Amino acid sequence: MSVRVDMKAIQDACDWVCAGEDAGLVFRFVDEQMPQSIEQVERIFRKSGAYKRFKGLLDAADRLDQWHAYEQTATEQGLAQWCVENGFVPSPPAAD
Repeated sequence: MSVRVDMKAIQDACDWVCAGEDAGLVFRFVDEQMPQSIEQVERIFRKSGAYKRFKGLLDAADRLDQWHAYEQTATEQGLAQWCVENGFVPSPPAAD
C-alpha cells in the first residue's frame, strides 16, 4: 500500500509551524518568562533585524536555552495539531 503525500500541504505546515521566529511566539514567551522586558522587546520589534536583537537580549539575560526549549515545544505542538487537522496520526516524541 502506498501513501500519497501532499508536499504542498507539508510545506504549508512547515511554514506555519516554523513561525517560531514569529513575533506572537516571542511575545508569549516574554509575557510568560520575562514580563519585566516586554517594553524592551516591543521596541526591538519595531525595527528590522528584531529577531537577532531579541536573541541578543536573551543571551545577555542567560535565557537563550530557555527560549530554544520553548520554541521547540511550540513547534512540536504546532506540528502535532497540523497532523490531526490533516488526518495524520502524530507519533509521540522519541525518548532521549
